[in-house]
Amino acid sequence: MMNAVGELVINRTRMIGRLAELEKLVEILNFSKGRLAEKIAGFQDKYEFNWVGSLSGSVMNSGTSRLATTVSGTGGNRRDSFGDFTELEMDRYDDFSILSRSLTEISADVNEVLGQLGGFMGRVDADIDEFTKLAHRLQDQITQARMVPIGNLYTRLSRTVRDAAKATGKEVDLVLEGADTELDNNIIQQISDPLIHIARNAVAHGIEEIPERQERGKNPQGRIIVRAYHRGNHIFIEVEDDGRGIDLERIRARALEGGFTTPDQARQLSERDLHNLLFTPGFSTVSEKTELAGRGVGLDVVKSSVDALNGEVEVRSEIHLGACFTLKVPLTLIISQALFVRCGTSVFALPLAFVEEIRRVRPAEIEDVGGKLLVKVRDEIIDVVRLDVRLALPLLETASGYFRMVIVNVSGRRVGIVVEEVLRKDEVVIKSLGEFLRNVKLFPGASIAPDGSLILLLDLHRLAAQELSEHATVAATAAAARVFGPGAAAVASGSIPAEAIDEVQEERVVIVADDSISVRKFVARMLEKAGYCVRLASDGLEAAEIAVQSGAHLIVTDLEMPRMNGYELMSHLRQNPETRRIPVMVVTSRAGAKHRDRALKEGAVDFLTKPVQEEQLLAAVEKILGLDKNGTRRPVPVVGV
Repeated sequence: MMNAVGELVINRTRMIGRLAELEKLVEILNFSKGRLAEKIAGFQDKYEFNWVGSLSGSVMNSGTSRLATTVSGTGGNRRDSFGDFTELEMDRYDDFSILSRSLTEISADVNEVLGQLGGFMGRVDADIDEFTKLAHRLQDQITQARMVPIGNLYTRLSRTVRDAAKATGKEVDLVLEGADTELDNNIIQQISDPLIHIARNAVAHGIEEIPERQERGKNPQGRIIVRAYHRGNHIFIEVEDDGRGIDLERIRARALEGGFTTPDQARQLSERDLHNLLFTPGFSTVSEKTELAGRGVGLDVVKSSVDALNGEVEVRSEIHLGACFTLKVPLTLIISQALFVRCGTSVFALPLAFVEEIRRVRPAEIEDVGGKLLVKVRDEIIDVVRLDVRLALPLLETASGYFRMVIVNVSGRRVGIVVEEVLRKDEVVIKSLGEFLRNVKLFPGASIAPDGSLILLLDLHRLAAQELSEHATVAATAAAARVFGPGAAAVASGSIPAEAIDEVQEERVVIVADDSISVRKFVARMLEKAGYCVRLASDGLEAAEIAVQSGAHLIVTDLEMPRMNGYELMSHLRQNPETRRIPVMVVTSRAGAKHRDRALKEGAVDFLTKPVQEEQLLAAVEKILGLDKNGTRRPVPVVGV
């Protein structure tokens, strides 16, 4: 049932995406309606009102009798049809008048349809809101049905503490609080082992022997408190003892002995860093192995289990007074809030519970100190992770001189994640990546976008820890050697032979600038079918912005466009050193020699008239880009001033 609710949430997100697409189409339609109204007004001014104005002027200059004579001279039938009325007093029904009024009526009809469409979209938006409320109610009710009190786990916990105390010869009083606190049954099953291990550690490491406690004036009977409480969308479970606490200097010494750190690094470790060492695989503060301690296995498993739940483990301690381990886990695993970010063409989701703030940062503010990126935020130095570098994506470009940085709090440590754009926050339904990708730990799952594509969920703990295990070289196998037959020896040594690598052709980017939606799509389809990467612009200004931000191999432009026409676009490109060498081809309905000469003078390398044929267009593009019929680049002369 919870999976069915998840599918409801996915479909709701898809409906919202479809509505957003419809809103964009309405916006484009409104723009086209404005162009139509402008053309109609210009047509009326030129062909209708000017005629009436000139005719009324002639009447004032020559008199009524002259007009009557003129009209009667045009034919008796026309005079008879007017009767006692002149043309100024009658509606004119020639072709221009009929066309003008038809266009006016069409414009009014389009305006009426747009008004109805706006009302329809408002009603659909209200329906989606109701659908969302229904899904949330259903989710809450099913979540409540899955909830069980944590007191069910306390029974196992009591037995574990009793057995551990008996094995160590210690007296321990276990206090259980918040037994009625409820959380998802699946989460209880996944945290039961970590919680039991922490409680066992509290007995083995925390609670002192009876003589030692008496020497320090403590009650011979140790005390362990396990409390659970609800806060926001998370459950907090604390395991607190009144034992010896955590000796930070002992951790520092054991880290040096075990080779977990260098002497210089050890001296600089903070209290939080030393606490985090407890969760390192193989680390233990006990020199002798016993049934309960000394194996160096345990707390690392606790941390990995909690991380898998998108939870956190926090440690507090005071020497000789005790220690407290706090587990923070979500109420449910199926549906959660996420922040969507974009890096290049890839979209990722971050757990919203970890996000503290979003800010802009200049590249100069990020400092590289010994291979570690740092930035200062309100007098605090925090680590920085560049998502493009971490995931081997194309390097980010600044927007107005700034990067976007999402600051997250992971295990009590603030980390800034540099992304290209922060998109939105929304509910996500987390889906497993399957068995084939189960070892890709950086992505614990994925969600489905409104367009049906997958959005990977990032594990912030691993991202912040800069774990590079996912990038380790894949070991060569006999099967791989058979696949790469020509270079089996090279495969055995861990490299891929050149014969097995297909050459990737350079992507050729063409910007199509035209204020007509149909022309843009028509030209784009022809170019995309030929293998070009096409980017669309509705006018010259947008085309210039795209050319500056991402570059292009060719710009195909119309001449008549709003904001910046084709002539102005070519002039603007020539004045910018970054774009002056981009060739420009004009495709326009203006076939006159005057327009052609002006375009070539402004720097156009070719001039085609609409309607353009596919073979003609592709031949012109290949000629400009210096390509042969196979798509191979030929030497091409430098274009531009």
